[in-house]
Amino acid sequence: MDEKSKQFILKMEELRKIPQFLYSEVIAPEGTIAVKKKLAEFNKKRNGEKEIDLILQSPGGSPADAYRIIRAFKSHFDKVNVIIPFWAKSAATLLSLGGDTIVMGEYG
Repeated sequence: MDEKSKQFILKMEELRKIPQFLYSEVIAPEGTIAVKKKLAEFNKKRNGEKEIDLILQSPGGSPADAYRIIRAFKSHFDKVNVIIPFWAKSAATLLSLGGDTIVMGEYG
């Protein structure tokens, strides 16, 4: 993750008071595995958070992996907010529909 993205995530966490997770790539098996690993790592350090923001920016990809990714989030958190600042195409749209809340920017 580049420095600009890190600063954005930190600012969002400060404003929202809940963890932020940025997913900005094609939805594919490799991404699903990476998400599951990161969620497992996060779960070890977790302070009882029950809600997370998933910031989603993706051209889409595999519908099956979109389902697996949102299920992984739902298994770790009671509430998953999907934030779409610009675009979530194809399978990313399906992934976002699995969230509890969808927040879209002006260009989302």
